[in-house]
Amino acid sequence: MKTLTLMRHAKAEKGAKDRERGLTNEGREEARVVAEKLVEKGCKPDVVLVSDARRARETALIVADILGALDRIKTVENLYEGGSRDYIRAVDSIVTRCEHALIIGHNPAISDAAAVLCEDFIDIFSTAAALGMEFSAAIGAGMGTGKRLFFLNAKS
Repeated sequence: MKTLTLMRHAKAEKGAKDRERGLTNEGREEARVVAEKLVEKGCKPDVVLVSDARRARETALIVADILGALDRIKTVENLYEGGSRDYIRAVDSIVTRCEHALIIGHNPAISDAAAVLCEDFIDIFSTAAALGMEFSAAIGAGMGTGKRLFFLNAKS
């Protein structure tokens, strides 16, 4: 059984160059709250794939620290401007080597990937929201076959 968690980066600052925007204080708190909820759900990723945008990397550092996965963070450049297929390809590239992958990236690609992978996904990814799914087949080959395990955000 393979598990995939998709997470949108936490709330970011306004202004500056988009790729360089960091987290706000509220965003750092969102990331911490959702990470603690992921711990409660038993989230133990073998790898954390993250966009190279500053706000995503800062989110990943907070979340991975709480999950005990700081040494498992891998930056994937095409997650910043990529679409849902880029997210699915990123998972496919490592899925044979791990049981649980966590991807931290951006909307609308995160929502689009969730809709492709999890047939009953209709929620909206607010900042720091996370969707956990379980697959009985290879993730990329299992379009629409992800079984929803949870959907979390900082406010729920």
